[in-house]
Amino acid sequence: MVVGGLTAPITIAGTLVWQNADVLASLYILHLFGDSKGYGYSGGAHTVHPKEALTSFGSPNQALLVLAEKQMGDRYNFPVYGSIGLSDALWPDFQLGYEKGFGSAFAAVAGLSGIGNQSHIGAEQGANLEQMVLDNEWISRMNYFLKGFEINAETIALDLLPYIEENAECLSSEHSIKYYRQSFWDSELFCVTTWDRWSRENHEHIWQKARRRVDEILSRTMPLDPVLDEDKLKEIDKIVKTAYVYAENL
Repeated sequence: MVVGGLTAPITIAGTLVWQNADVLASLYILHLFGDSKGYGYSGGAHTVHPKEALTSFGSPNQALLVLAEKQMGDRYNFPVYGSIGLSDALWPDFQLGYEKGFGSAFAAVAGLSGIGNQSHIGAEQGANLEQMVLDNEWISRMNYFLKGFEINAETIALDLLPYIEENAECLSSEHSIKYYRQSFWDSELFCVTTWDRWSRENHEHIWQKARRRVDEILSRTMPLDPVLDEDKLKEIDKIVKTAYVYAENL
């Protein structure tokens, strides 16, 4: 995960050369240790934001880097995992949706084997459960797109013409009922409704829907059984408290 302008040249070409060297060196080390499984080409390069000195996850450079890394991985015959579908936004607004969608769409069409970590906001400055729910939703949509569709006599459904002529619609046909689930991606979070109905439902926005979904999930799974014993938990709390005191005195 080299960062152009920080740990590698700021140019995209220079960043790719540094990233390629890191990936190949890492794969060679795995080979020396006799690891013959899990080989993959990491598309994890990023670009630093020159003004903020922060690693950017949502810049258009990210899509360019990942697509080029996909080509590099194909050259070496490795599956490619890209750091894409991410954002610099600190809140689930238009910027966040656009940056995630922009990069992940290109990655999907290019055939990446996997995309970056989800639920993160602000280029991994934080994470939250609502964003994890939203990411799960649009990734489901992306998987539907990648699945494609089947073409045969039954899906073309020319024999449905008499039914449509008679009823002026085909939504109620047995064919529609049979193929509805595989022919249409539905969502409980994304808004597809009339203005009147949305107004009656108290103008609930997608973030509120995600919060409700989080509450539902946590109500079924919380509280979790502790993994660590009480003494270890106290020691961790002590370390965290010490770190806070140290940070405040810097």
